[in-house]
Amino acid sequence: MIDSDKVLVLDGGCVAEFGEPHSLLSYENGQFAGLVDGGGQRNSMYLRRLARESSLRKTSPQSLHVDEVPGQEELLAAESM
Repeated sequence: MIDSDKVLVLDGGCVAEFGEPHSLLSYENGQFAGLVDGGGQRNSMYLRRLARESSLRKTSPQSLHVDEVPGQEELLAAESM
């Protein structure tokens, strides 16, 4: 979902937030940001990086490759501990 074109966040059946994940993460007290941050600092940093790079890739497809995600190895290593 973090690399989706748009995310729809519902609260009580009503639209709370709608937009590109990277944009929604810029709202400090946003619900989507809260969900991402709720997974812990390390996961939050990783997901925010993925969202940012996905956004960049959509605006400049030649600048990044899908499998070039900085920090991915560190996150996977931390999860296996």
